[in-house]
Amino acid sequence: MPVLQLIGGSVIFLQRLAAGSRLVAPLLALYLAWLILVAGSLAFTRPLLRWPLLAAKTAACLTLGLAWEPALPTALFLLPSLGLEAASLLASAGRQATGSRASPAGPAGPPPRRQGWAVAWALVLAAPAAWLPRGWVPGSLLPAFLGAWAVTVYVAVMANRQRLARSDAAERRRALERAVAVAESRQASQARASSGQETLTRLEERERLAQNLHDQLGHTITGSIMQLEAAGLLLTDDPTRATLIIDRASDTLREGLAAIRLSLKAIKPECSTLGRQRLQAQLDDFSARHGLATELVLEGDAAAVTAAVWQAAEENLREALTNLLRHSSASRFSCRISVLNRVCKIEFRDDGQLSGPLPVPGMGLEGIEARTRHAGGNLIVDTSRGFSLIMLFAKGGPEDGHTHSDRG
Repeated sequence: MPVLQLIGGSVIFLQRLAAGSRLVAPLLALYLAWLILVAGSLAFTRPLLRWPLLAAKTAACLTLGLAWEPALPTALFLLPSLGLEAASLLASAGRQATGSRASPAGPAGPPPRRQGWAVAWALVLAAPAAWLPRGWVPGSLLPAFLGAWAVTVYVAVMANRQRLARSDAAERRRALERAVAVAESRQASQARASSGQETLTRLEERERLAQNLHDQLGHTITGSIMQLEAAGLLLTDDPTRATLIIDRASDTLREGLAAIRLSLKAIKPECSTLGRQRLQAQLDDFSARHGLATELVLEGDAAAVTAAVWQAAEENLREALTNLLRHSSASRFSCRISVLNRVCKIEFRDDGQLSGPLPVPGMGLEGIEARTRHAGGNLIVDTSRGFSLIMLFAKGGPEDGHTHSDRG
């Protein structure tokens, strides 16, 4: 509709200009209004702005009919044009209102009160034209016409750029969504593949271990059983030979047991590696759950730390973290393991302050001290800088057979 109005207005303007009619200036003013309204129709698509534009255009047409002699071609063009535009706006408002009811997030059309105000303003703007003298012609509007034309072109270009920018942004958003979906799909596929690979690795390791045990333990025990059965048959008739066979069977069993121990030692992780990983896992889990910064520091030869000390450190760390949540306002926790010449020192330290005197029985310190002594160490409590638990163990102290591997 704005394009048809622009073409029709141009034709009428040229006809009046060629005829030399005194309606040239009013038509030029109306044409100026048309250009601005066309630019507004192109740039602003919200119903709340289009209704005032329709009111202004209606006022311009009524002013033309009241102030000057009517021109039939102008009236035949303007009146149907305004009617069609009003019908179009009403239909658009109805569609948007229906869409807004179907979708709460959708845009709503102008309310009936605002539509009524648009018509009222059109009448108010057109009313003063009834008191204008007939044949009144305003001054030259050519500069204003040229300025309006420039504004129209500028607004139309900017509106087109905005539409292109919105279209480009929407396309980039869709491309980004597709890329994110592809990345998530690949990540899920990689996670499934990684999980399957880990399962396959564990199964292959079990198969290898079972095969080694079968090859070494099976052959050793089978051969030893046969030797012992033969010795049993010769025990009465030839005791000397039976004794020799029994000795060989014993040697075979010892060799088989040594081979089995060697195989198990090759696949069993070192005590220091397993202990360090378990402490780090506890700290990482605590940090992820409660948002406190944690760190694990290892100084010296960790291989010199016995299994009993690692076990005590793991259990005491669990108790220390629990006490940290109950009794301290700390924001940072550190676990430092220092292996010195004769002593292994394990320190749990946080930067919090106790709210009162040290309540030893209620903080689980008795359990920490008992586990430390059971592993051959002593416990020291230090509150000079935050709160610190220091466990001192003699290097190469007593081994506890209850190791990490035994606990599964």
